[in-house]
Amino acid sequence: MMTCPKNRLMTAALMLGIACVPALGEWPGDPPWQPGEFVEWNPEDWGFLLPATLEVPSAYATIQEAVDAAEDGDTVLIAAGTYYENVTVSGKAISIEGDGLVELWPDDDAAIIAVDTTPEDEWVSVEGLTFHSIHSVTLPEELGGSTIEWYGSETRGVTAGLAAVQISNCVFDGMGIASAEDDDENGAAVAAGWAWLRLEHCSFDDCRASGGGALYAGLASIEMSFCTFENCQSDSGGGAALIEYASGDIAACTFSSNSAWSEGGAMYLNQASPTIDRCHFDSNEAAWGGAVYSIGSESTACDPDVTDCHFTADAAGELGDLWFASTNSDPWFEGCVGCGGTDLIQGFMVVAALNSMTESCTVCPGDLNGDGSIDVADLLDILSHWGTADPIADVNLSGDVDLSDLGWIVILFGDCEVEFE
Repeated sequence: MMTCPKNRLMTAALMLGIACVPALGEWPGDPPWQPGEFVEWNPEDWGFLLPATLEVPSAYATIQEAVDAAEDGDTVLIAAGTYYENVTVSGKAISIEGDGLVELWPDDDAAIIAVDTTPEDEWVSVEGLTFHSIHSVTLPEELGGSTIEWYGSETRGVTAGLAAVQISNCVFDGMGIASAEDDDENGAAVAAGWAWLRLEHCSFDDCRASGGGALYAGLASIEMSFCTFENCQSDSGGGAALIEYASGDIAACTFSSNSAWSEGGAMYLNQASPTIDRCHFDSNEAAWGGAVYSIGSESTACDPDVTDCHFTADAAGELGDLWFASTNSDPWFEGCVGCGGTDLIQGFMVVAALNSMTESCTVCPGDLNGDGSIDVADLLDILSHWGTADPIADVNLSGDVDLSDLGWIVILFGDCEVEFE
């Protein structure tokens, strides 16, 4: 016999006309009416609660008021507009969504959305929001015309501690976090510690921090797909992202024109071995590891599997234009394409000859696997990623794999004639 759900999500069966009969001994009691009496049916009378939508600002003046009133399964829906708030979500699994262009700025020197603890096996969802924190003023020409920027030491976009958070279709534009009292401050856009983190279809532009210009994940599990990181900066390591003591998957992401003062222009991996698949690293810069810097320890190696990624125009001031693997780190490359000089892969344990990626290569538009020709293999790659934002199959960089990309393959079919080094 089917047992009725006891939580707020049971109404699908009722709405679809599916019978839902409590098991013996679980009947909630006599119906709340007398025989022959007509009453309007209220599911709450039987202990059933529908997920609610709490609208801001029509029903609740602030996002925090709606979050405080929300219960597990509810959605806080924010109308288009600009909001100056610092919101805390604690001990509940809810969704926070934007209805139109919702721009969020911090009201105080704290995270715009801070998630602290979530119920077991449940997630907080953040979707369709745009985050800012860098304020700027341009002086008039008679005063020099320079631009002055300021941001606080705790002005992150989203933080997660002892929590499970999914962030999707969000924009982090101009996020900055300044070091305070000589302490490093990591991850200006998103910072997660002791957490589970999912990032989907998010963009990070002009994010700056001491470490991990946009993203920090420590002691965490991370899943990231179809995200873009552009023009992000770090004062130390990880121009776009700093990931340490973590596991997970990074797929179909683009890292472009990010920079780090020391290690990992795009990414710094510290005792972390995520899989990295079909990512595109372009024009990232650092002193060591133009695109990626990785390091492990005797107890915890850093050996990520890197498959079908493209690396173009990444540069290091010292060693490893593409990747520098420090002690106890042995990344394994398969099906990757790397272009530049002769100093692409460097490290203490790395033996470039054992990896499938060579030190130099020929790439032309539409040659998705870097074999020097545009052929059936590239055509099949386009079709297998049709309708996605896959950065490798998106030949014309439109954001979608569609007919335009297929047209590139058909027109340029054959040996490569245009080369990019």
